[in-house]
Amino acid sequence: MWEGVFVETRNYWRPAFTIQVGQEGETPEDLWDTIALTNRLSNSFVDGRPFEFTITPLLNVPLGRIKSRKLNTDMLNADQLAVYYASYRHLAKMAARDGYRDATGSFLARMGTGTIISFGGYVMMKFVEHLARKKGVDIEKVKHYGVEGVKEITSRAVLSRAL
Repeated sequence: MWEGVFVETRNYWRPAFTIQVGQEGETPEDLWDTIALTNRLSNSFVDGRPFEFTITPLLNVPLGRIKSRKLNTDMLNADQLAVYYASYRHLAKMAARDGYRDATGSFLARMGTGTIISFGGYVMMKFVEHLARKKGVDIEKVKHYGVEGVKEITSRAVLSRAL
């Protein structure tokens, strides 16, 4: 995964990921591995540029549960909410970083668009953070999980490793 996002970012592509939580047989370790991968990708760079990708978490809901109309906010456990928080944290970080840069038009239009995008990402992240805290998620653990020792990676480093 990391090398794929590396190559796409280096070539100015932006992959979009959809991840599902709540699969049958899913373990807490699976969810924390997903958080570690999300954080590692979110904190990686290529040629001085941060990795560009979007990530959308979804809950796997069996069809029978949809038909019974018994969907509620208690469907996600703490580890699943931690995955949601890591995903929305990355999206908020990307929105704040890219909202102004990618906006077009006059100065006022760019500032307005950038502000709306950046603020919207922040509000969504804070909403998910609030839900996660209510379920007992250790937010600080999620923020740092899997990123110890991550440094800027250059294309030369990856190419030399591949050779």
